[in-house]
Amino acid sequence: MIPGLLVALALGADPQARPSPDAHRDAVARFGAAVWNVRRDRLLTAAKQLEHAARQDPDATAPLKELVRVYTQLGREPDAIRVARQVLR
Repeated sequence: MIPGLLVALALGADPQARPSPDAHRDAVARFGAAVWNVRRDRLLTAAKQLEHAARQDPDATAPLKELVRVYTQLGREPDAIRVARQVLR
């Protein structure tokens, strides 16, 4: 954790801008539940969970990458492209 904090300070990032540990833990739990729902073809539920996880932990890219796949499977290509561009930023 200390090296990450030092890198954040060196890059000029605000270390207090990170989500709280509880929000991060909840986002990880939602991501896991969403992956579970994707594997069981519950795509709409998974999309909602991934969107919520991405809002809770804006620095995480895993929920956004999975959301691109879910949007593609749902036929929501414009949304998939928008999220993919967000991941690349």
